[in-house]
Amino acid sequence: MDNFTTISASGFCGESNDAVFVSLQPTAEIFVYSVRKRNFTSLPPFSHDLSRTAKYMSSSRSYLFVLDDAGAIHYRHNLRDGLSYFTNGSQPRRTSSEWATLSQIPTSNAISLAISNTSLWVITSEHKLYWMDVSQIETSDMNSWIEVDKPRGSESDKINQVRVSSTGKYVWIFVSQTGLCWARIDVSESHRQGRAWAQASSDVQISDLAVAENAVWCLSNNENELHRLRGLCLNNPAGHYWKPMRNCLKAISVDAFENRLWALDEENRIVKHEMQIYPPTCLPQANRLVSVSKASENYRTNDLMQEEKCSVDNLYKADELDRISLDPLQSWCLLSNSTEDHEEESEPVISTSCEENSLQELRYTSSLKPNSSSSYLYSSYLYL
Repeated sequence: MDNFTTISASGFCGESNDAVFVSLQPTAEIFVYSVRKRNFTSLPPFSHDLSRTAKYMSSSRSYLFVLDDAGAIHYRHNLRDGLSYFTNGSQPRRTSSEWATLSQIPTSNAISLAISNTSLWVITSEHKLYWMDVSQIETSDMNSWIEVDKPRGSESDKINQVRVSSTGKYVWIFVSQTGLCWARIDVSESHRQGRAWAQASSDVQISDLAVAENAVWCLSNNENELHRLRGLCLNNPAGHYWKPMRNCLKAISVDAFENRLWALDEENRIVKHEMQIYPPTCLPQANRLVSVSKASENYRTNDLMQEEKCSVDNLYKADELDRISLDPLQSWCLLSNSTEDHEEESEPVISTSCEENSLQELRYTSSLKPNSSSSYLYSSYLYL
């Protein structure tokens, strides 16, 4: 059975580049999943040593980086120009974009990496953090790397993971053993490596992170439960607290197209996060909405508008703003769980009719049902 271990969706930036990369164990193969065509094709091996396995992958608009189990960094360039060869349903052909090895790194071994459209971040086996401008990747030497200061404290000496958003404005580091994490402060166009660190909430011990332009997601250390950061903004990149999302996943990543969460679930399937919005007239009348106190009314309204980017005025009347639900409905739908050839299936259709059973049509294969606190705004995960 196919066993996906890592996923990178940050190279997915539009219809012309709709690739989501997954690695397969124990064969160390890397597959390109085409979101539009909904099929898999295999990339050529990233190393001549076929015993090497992909420990982690990170992608951007133009690059795919692979960190292997020996600490070597491999990459491909010009992905936008060459991806048509890998997502057309046929076997991939060789292009001008071949695998290359990033040999000029500060030490011989890397333990983590992250690539954005503007910067490359690497953590070495000595737990040191380095930064490089992407324009210098092809001609990099030792002088291209800039060492970045670490947070103060003994725990920061153990940092072993780095994550970055697609534009590079959010940078996070964490210690996978203890789950402590930090966000970079004052990242700007003129100072892309930032100026300081802010420690994030430690109420969740983090095992994995996915950083988008408008959200930060994490998996907990003990049960791989999904959480979302609340209060994220440029002035507060570390946010306030982690909100549990009641789902357990193996690995997570976000795309650069819609900042959408992609993941590998515990049943070895590729899943993605979706958000569905229903006007009040489409809700079952039997559902009771949870009231929110007047004191927290403005906070909840602003919270939804900022994080889900929807206009509350289009969904509610002025006297209905205090009826926003605290717990959105969670559901899942399948993307794919096999790299074997398959016929292209039609896209699922979500009903928007204003009938009482419209919410049931959203569930697909989910066993979760609408509860008494159902909201106008529904968060769901699609297995397409």
